[in-house]
Amino acid sequence: MVIKCSFVVILCSVLLIVANAIPAAMTIEEALKKHTDELMAIPGVVGVGQGLCDRAPCIKVLVTEKTPEIERSIPESLDGYSVEITVSGRIEAEPKNSR
Repeated sequence: MVIKCSFVVILCSVLLIVANAIPAAMTIEEALKKHTDELMAIPGVVGVGQGLCDRAPCIKVLVTEKTPEIERSIPESLDGYSVEITVSGRIEAEPKNSR
C-alpha cells in the first residue's frame, strides 16, 4: 500500500509539473479574432460573439436556421472553447429614421 501511495504522489507531482509547463491558453478574444472570418463565411451564419456556456466562456455562432449542413460546418470547440450554435434568424440594421 505504501508503494501505491508513493506512486500516486509521484504521478500527481509529474502532472502538476507538466501542467505548469504548458503555455497559457489563448484568450477567448484571441480565439474569436482568429476564427470570426472563417465562421462568418459559412452560409447561414449571421454573427459570432462571446458568451457563457455552463458558466464558462464560449463562442456563440448566430445562424438564420439550424440545419444539418451548418451543424457539420461549425466545430464543437475552437482553441479549447466550446462553440454553441444559436438560432437568431436574419439580422438587419434598422433604418436610421425608425425611431
